Amino acid sequence: MDQQQLYKIMYISSASPNMSIENLDRLLDKCRFKNAHFNITGYLLHHNDRFI
Repeated sequence: MDQQQLYKIMYISSASPNMSIENLDRLLDKCRFKNAHFNITGYLLHHNDRFI
């Protein structure tokens, strides 16, 4: 039986100055596409121009 390893990664970053809602939506679309391709799950939290 195949065994898969589970990895947990957490990072914090800053948004570009004056990041628009449209740019945030595009970023989220890209993240969803790439995560699906690599079988990655998780979430993106955005508050006060910070990401976790």
